[in-house]
Amino acid sequence: MCGNQKCYSSSVGIVLVYRRRYPTFNISDDGSTKTLDLHAKWSTTIVKELMETAGGESWARWKAEANASGSPLVPGEELQKTPEDFVS
Repeated sequence: MCGNQKCYSSSVGIVLVYRRRYPTFNISDDGSTKTLDLHAKWSTTIVKELMETAGGESWARWKAEANASGSPLVPGEELQKTPEDFVS
């Protein structure tokens, strides 16, 4: 437990903090901490935000390769709907 919340940590410094209403990721790598809000976001958006924060050189290479090939950064993001898709 982290205070009155459940926490799950990994060996790479990523801590998932679960709050009843709004789950977040707390990322701590170099002594600093960044919190990513998970509320009302697509899973692919969460993955991209997490990788932007903690992915390092490997993520930079992945982004360059995906951009060069025209592939999505995260498989499935091309299927995401935007708010405009719901307006008739």
